Amino acid sequence: MDNKKQLLINAGLKCFSKNGYEKTSITDIVTSANVAKGLLFYHFKSKKQFFLTLIDYCSFILDKIVNNGKITETDFFERIEKIMQKRILFMLKTPYAYDFLMKAYFEDSSEIVNELHEKLNSIDLSQLNLFTKKADKYKFKNEKDINACAKMIVWITDGIFKVTPSTKEQLKHKVVELNNYIELLKSRFYKEEYI
Repeated sequence: MDNKKQLLINAGLKCFSKNGYEKTSITDIVTSANVAKGLLFYHFKSKKQFFLTLIDYCSFILDKIVNNGKITETDFFERIEKIMQKRILFMLKTPYAYDFLMKAYFEDSSEIVNELHEKLNSIDLSQLNLFTKKADKYKFKNEKDINACAKMIVWITDGIFKVTPSTKEQLKHKVVELNNYIELLKSRFYKEEYI
């Protein structure tokens, strides 16, 4: 990817994550990137296309980090732990991308809302599939509960990490909090012999 296009992407992630879609202008983005306005329109047709492209970009980076190295664990909660470690790595390596994705779920601009929700639903489905595929469903008290449990973990994670921690101590505290919730879910959903 050309360096100036990457500057635009980085600036777009930063500006949109701070101000949202409606309050971010093209001028804000190109000023942050320190490039000419025409360059944004050379690479992207419109603000809308740029925003939606950033969703695809973040999804690609998230998939690349999470799927880097096979996840071989078949125990559902061991899979979750491994995936969460990789999602935290995504958050730390690309804080603006992480913040952008988190805030995208709350975007309600009529200009983008339908296409945005379609893209976000696709990301969610991909993540849930990664959690549940190849996981030992027989360990659950009710095998049908695996999807509900996976969704709860996503919601809990997104709630805990809605703001990227700025220090190692904050990160450590959030990871402990997440692990406590995961242990609680494990005791609720798993058969006694697998806890």
